[in-house]
Amino acid sequence: MLNPSHLQELGLSYNVLWDEGVEMLSKGLASPHCILKVLNLSGCQITKRGCVSLAEALKLNPSHLQKLDLSWNNLSDEGVEILLKGLPSPHCNLKVLK
Repeated sequence: MLNPSHLQELGLSYNVLWDEGVEMLSKGLASPHCILKVLNLSGCQITKRGCVSLAEALKLNPSHLQKLDLSWNNLSDEGVEILLKGLPSPHCNLKVLK
């Protein structure tokens, strides 16, 4: 059994995570034990592929994340659309998407 994390805010801005790093991070975000409220991924070299994994994580565990900063990445219009399609869940509490 996994122990729940008490981490509520994570700032990884300007770390070169690429899509591979975001995919690994998204696995943790998708966990029902994750209670992260603020995630800053500004300038982390994320593309459309990273948006796909983040969207999937938000669909699986939509209730805690309130602020997501993806500024200064190369998401593309299609990547943003993919991400936004995952947000209409009635359980989604995301208030700020940058």
